[in-house]
Amino acid sequence: MNLRMWARALRRIPRLDKQQWNALDLVARWLIAARAAVLVITLIPCLIAALLACRDHAFDGVLALWVTLGLLMAHATNNILNDLIDHMQGVDKGNYFRAQYGVQPLEHGLMSVRASLAYAAVTGGIAAAIGLYLFAIRGNLVLGLMAVGAFFVLFYTWPLKYIGLGEVAVLAVWGPLMTGGAYFVIAGSWSWQAAWLSLPYALGATTVLFGKHIDKLADDKGKHIRTLPVLLGERSARYTVLGM
Repeated sequence: MNLRMWARALRRIPRLDKQQWNALDLVARWLIAARAAVLVITLIPCLIAALLACRDHAFDGVLALWVTLGLLMAHATNNILNDLIDHMQGVDKGNYFRAQYGVQPLEHGLMSVRASLAYAAVTGGIAAAIGLYLFAIRGNLVLGLMAVGAFFVLFYTWPLKYIGLGEVAVLAVWGPLMTGGAYFVIAGSWSWQAAWLSLPYALGATTVLFGKHIDKLADDKGKHIRTLPVLLGERSARYTVLGM
């Protein structure tokens, strides 16, 4: 058990060689494979939902913890699947941007496809189990939100990212779906105000992704990945980010 590496993996995506990877415990490997350093992007909407529920005198601390854990596991599943699909399609080969800023366990030969599938299955299974528990408590709307969330988890990397809908998906997920859904679970009622109030943060998360895709624009264009920056062109994409 390497608590120092756990903390490091929660702050940034570390660079490791095969020997260092083999020396890691299972939790540290999972944190790196799941890109745990970016899961804070999901933690914040949960905190926003919790604060809004507190304001409305409808806060349930236990349900807040469960919905937060479930959404973090769903995001982690998406990260693992994203790297797996990109690896299998050859997107990360060569000097692709994603493989430069931190270790990519699959592409760098640190873990197998089978291990990645196992990580995704266990992580996704935990997210699903929590979702079913919350469904039993809060009812059908949770099941609908789960279905929409599962669609984005499974199909963000392909085909949504390839047809200019990845950025739109992030706006929807980190906005009304995540914040509105978390509020519903915590407070027990749907709030359109919470959904609308989520949009400024969702625009921030989308801007991060937009900037990332601008950095990869030339590579993505060459690999026929039609992100919005590829479709808009670099100049228009940069102005779009300024507007956001």
